[in-house]
Amino acid sequence: MRAKRNPALVGRTKDGDKVKSSRLFEDYNKNVAEKQREMLLNHLNIHGCVSTLEAREMGILSPNSVVYRLRARGYRIKTVKVIEDGHRIAKYRFMTKEEIEAEGGKNGTASH
Repeated sequence: MRAKRNPALVGRTKDGDKVKSSRLFEDYNKNVAEKQREMLLNHLNIHGCVSTLEAREMGILSPNSVVYRLRARGYRIKTVKVIEDGHRIAKYRFMTKEEIEAEGGKNGTASH
């Protein structure tokens, strides 16, 4: 079981003052997310596809969330489930023109 936190200490300094939220972590998280999107796109452009394991080797621990955000930005990325080294993982690649047309042009008009 997890140890319970003392609610009186959460969000306070050791002197008892309230901790003010810092934009430092917020800005850091935005920069890390943007860098991960950039790395994944570069890998897709160079190699054509990227697996969950390859993405994790690049430091992207949750490639599915990076792909989700790229799709939200209009990138047409296909997920294919495969077995690799005895594990069921995902491989991501850009959708082909034919796949986009067969899909009826959902989720945007152009492939990046």
